[in-house]
Amino acid sequence: DLSNPSANLYRFVISSMNNKTFVTGNNRNFVSLTLVADAKASLGTNAAKIQNALFSISSTQGEGAADLEFNITVANKPTVTADNKSRAYGEANPELTYTVSGGTITGTPALSTTATTTSDVGEYPITVEANDAYNTAPGTLTINKAPLTIKASSYTKVQGDENPEFTLTFDGFKNNETKDVLTKQPTVTTTATKDSPAGEYPVTVSGAEGANYEISYVSGILTVVKKKGDVNGDGKLNDGDVIAMISFILGENPKDFDKEAADLDGDSKVTIADVVALITQIRNLQKE
Repeated sequence: DLSNPSANLYRFVISSMNNKTFVTGNNRNFVSLTLVADAKASLGTNAAKIQNALFSISSTQGEGAADLEFNITVANKPTVTADNKSRAYGEANPELTYTVSGGTITGTPALSTTATTTSDVGEYPITVEANDAYNTAPGTLTINKAPLTIKASSYTKVQGDENPEFTLTFDGFKNNETKDVLTKQPTVTTTATKDSPAGEYPVTVSGAEGANYEISYVSGILTVVKKKGDVNGDGKLNDGDVIAMISFILGENPKDFDKEAADLDGDSKVTIADVVALITQIRNLQKE
């Protein structure tokens, strides 16, 4: 049975042979043939060709009287193995390549995979098109998560105001996707509260999840600035600020006085005009 490429030894008995070189009288002669990759073997000046599990040996020389018994050793076919590959989600497939072992082949095998640019993270087979001249073995294309960066921005608020809405930017989405593909949306937190004193506070992003994305984060900064008119730094606008401002104008040195906060009109001076502006602002707050 020559149809089994994994076998190594085949035994045939030829009832007659017209080649006295190999048959002498009633003696039994033994010879060996090797089947190479192109399915042909040679014996001396005689050609032995195996086609469709059949072979023949021919010669124009005299007839032999005895059967010829011999062994044929069949070499295994070479194997074409698809090389393993990997890429990130949303990228184009890499060039598919192969490795030949156990012999040589002619031509270029066709390779293919079911993975496309929109295929999810996972493993996909790389197949080699079947060919009678060689065995084939599949490879694996591994699709890894694509990197996605979620970044907080820089924000500013006035002391005493509520924290602003924290907007985020996303860098790395594939296939025209948006944050809607995330299975869990990111959360944004900061240590700053409404009444936090002036200064800088970190804005932290975390918690996002996406089946096809490896997510990283960049924190932002919330800058709390002093409220104009809050000259004593208590986070409120009240009559205490008016008294401190008048005292400063009169040449006194009120405790914890903030000259910058007292400059309501932005002329780099603290004057009665600033006092009037502060009183107006306080009255408007009282009406709310």
